[in-house]
Parts: sequence; C-alpha cells; structure tokens
Amino acid sequence: MSNRKTLPKHAWVNCREIDPDLLFLGEVLSTEENIFEKPGNIKPNKFVGKIHHGTMVNVLDKKLDKKSKIIYYKISTDKLKGWISESLLAWQWSSFTFIGNFQPAEVCKSLDLSLNYMGASILIRDNGFAVITDGDPDHFEIIRNAVTGLINRIINAQAPLTQISLQAEFSNWVEVPIGENENRSKSVGFLIDSKNEKTISNSNIQDAYSILPLMELSPYFDLALSDFHQALQYPQHALIFLSRAIESIENHFGRMKKQNKGKGKEEIMRQKLRVNKSDVEYITKRANASHRRHASRDASIESLSNEELAECFYKTANIIAAFADYFKPAGFDEL
Repeated sequence: MSNRKTLPKHAWVNCREIDPDLLFLGEVLSTEENIFEKPGNIKPNKFVGKIHHGTMVNVLDKKLDKKSKIIYYKISTDKLKGWISESLLAWQWSSFTFIGNFQPAEVCKSLDLSLNYMGASILIRDNGFAVITDGDPDHFEIIRNAVTGLINRIINAQAPLTQISLQAEFSNWVEVPIGENENRSKSVGFLIDSKNEKTISNSNIQDAYSILPLMELSPYFDLALSDFHQALQYPQHALIFLSRAIESIENHFGRMKKQNKGKGKEEIMRQKLRVNKSDVEYITKRANASHRRHASRDASIESLSNEELAECFYKTANIIAAFADYFKPAGFDEL
C-alpha cells in the first residue's frame, strides 16, 4: 500500500498511442478503457467497467506489479472504482483546437458539417475547418501530428469520389488547460458568408469520413488513397502516382502468396477484388511509358492524351473502390 499523501489527487484517462514505433502514433486508439478489480495480470481478475478517454478520475492507491514491472493505480469516479495501468493515465490535461482552411477555397463553398472520430470533433464551414480534441499537453507534438493525419486522411479519401485535390493549411491552434473544477464545454464557429455554388458537398466529405476505419485495417489502403490524391495534385506525374496506388494494393495481397502457390501478388489482387487484368495493364503500360518520357531527351515522344489520362484515373478509382468493398461495403458509391 502506498502513502496516500504522496499520490496525485487526480488524473485523466489517456487512450492515445505514444509509442513512436507504431503506425497510429498520437491517435486515440479506443474511446474507452477497461477497469479491473485488482492490479496486474491476475487470474481471476474481475472486469468492473469502462472509463471514457479524457475522464478525470480520483487517484486512490498505487501498486507495482513485480512480475511485469508495471505500475497500476486504483482510481474512482462517481460510478465505479478499480485499477488501471499507469500508461493509460495522464497527470495534466488540456483541450486543443486546431484551425485551418481547405484550398482551393472555391470548391468548398457549401460545406457545413460536423464529424466525430476517436476523440476528435471536426467542424467544417465553407473552406474553414477546426479540429477539437484533448490530451496530455506534454504530448502536444504527437497530438498535432495525429490531427494533421486525420484531416489528410479525409481529404485523401474524398479524392476518388470527387476527382478534386484538396489541400489542408493549418493556420493556428489554441490550448485550454483543464483544471479540477473548470467547465469543459468546447465550441468554435466560423462566420463566413456561404454561396450556393458547390463542387464538393457535405455528402462527399461524409463518404470520405466513412472510409477512415478501413484505413486502420490496412496501411496499404491508406497509402493507395494518398497516392491517388497526389496524382490529382501533381497531374504531370499522375501516372506514376496512380501506378503506385495500385502497387500499394497489390502489396496487401503479397502476404497471401504462400497460400496461392504459383500466383503473384497482382494476380491474387485481381482475383480477390474481381478486377479485370486489362484495367491494371491499361494503367501500368501508360505509367511505364510516362517513366520513359521523363527519362528521355527525345522531344518526339508523344505524351498521353487527356482522354487516356482521365481513363487511368477512373480505372484506378474503381480498383480502390473494390479494395474498400473487400473489407466491407462503404463509401465510394458515386463511382
């Protein structure tokens, strides 16, 4: 039993990933954390309930599990009492608001929506956006990186839906330290005159938002969407990025080669996603020709026509859509 006088009075439940070697650095991996009757990996150890990320708790006791060398704290709220690992607690807490704009502004004139994802609230009005989240201020950099990654994932996911390359420009951030008795209400608004013209709609963003959980199932899906977005952003190199997007998807299926002897990852991908071989060859053939054009000094080599380039975008978008459907039906309904 520890000396109660040496314990912090309060702590906050923190479900953010802080290991720099893991893919989801800074992201809230779970909105709730399990609380147990006893400290450590003890059997039986009764599960007593869950506490939401960001909840302020009372600290009652501290104990070192000699076997695992992990420190556990006994905590309580108005509703439950139990033990939690020290790695899931923070000793100070702040609310953060990150503010920015989408560019080009003219394609976002009708946006007006709010979204919530794994500990973050996203508000969008016209081309302005704000992301409201909270966490340990000692981990500000990983929180900022996680917010930047979240916004970029949304704009990457909308690229196959709209064929438009959005860019996110963060302009400011605000920290509000949270004390024991402070009101934790959070709000932010945009006062921008909206117009009737629109090229990206609320439904486009919501469809992109629905894709976010799929990105967590495979990093290659994340990479494919990022490459497609860069193809739109840099049209002079579009074919290279489009072929890279397909290659990312192929890499997901590369691990299945042992169970599919004699088949390469491209063939496995085509079979699993029911993709036509001719569609893949259409893109890769033109991407290879693009490589040769960039490497050649022969001005007589003809560049790709706009019609063929548009077809490459369309075929790649459909392959990405098939990859999304491979996990579960979602999102890319407009293709």
